[in-house]
Amino acid sequence: MGALCLMVLSFGLGCGSDDSGGSSPDGGGASSSGGASSGGGAPSGGGTAGAGGGGGASSGGASSGGASTGGSGGGSSDPFEAARQACIDHINQLRAGKGRAPYQRWTSAESCVDGQATYDSTHGPHAAFSSGNSCGAYGQGECPGSGPGSVVSCIDLMWAEKDQAICANCDACPSLNEGFAGKCPGCSVTASNPTCGHYLALVSPSFKAAACGFSTGSPYMAIDYQ
Repeated sequence: MGALCLMVLSFGLGCGSDDSGGSSPDGGGASSSGGASSGGGAPSGGGTAGAGGGGGASSGGASSGGASTGGSGGGSSDPFEAARQACIDHINQLRAGKGRAPYQRWTSAESCVDGQATYDSTHGPHAAFSSGNSCGAYGQGECPGSGPGSVVSCIDLMWAEKDQAICANCDACPSLNEGFAGKCPGCSVTASNPTCGHYLALVSPSFKAAACGFSTGSPYMAIDYQ
């Protein structure tokens, strides 16, 4: 059984549990000692969220454009290039099934998210994000114990929360922050029990882009949302 933690800077840190089972650190799924962890949230309007009180993403929906270009993350010299692309492709495949516009690949933040994942692999979930190194993101999801070979199973672990009865209405929730604010009946997201938050971060119409990062040390995967 892997532990699930969700952190939103506006509301604090909470942990729950997931009974999806685990596996080897870089195999299929999060390790039994880690599981998935998700945090951060963008307000549905133009309010503030994230480190330093940065502005929230618009509720108008994710951009329908293709993957962004440029930035220091992607490229042929990047050892995580294939895993990063697999990460954004799988997220967008799942979003398409819900009628959501695709997230852009946020390449300019990928090196920064690698640093977060590396730091958190020894300091704990969201340690870098909560200390102020947000990489400009409004939200973050993590899979402790998962490496580049576990991208799909990490995301699937978070996405599977939608199958719980208490998450049945998450598709109608405009944003992760509104879930935390108790404005989404039938989509339970609280600081003490962030049950549906991981799914909500992936399906939310209030984010526009995602950056997938990986630790250069112990297996650890992070997804930052903007």
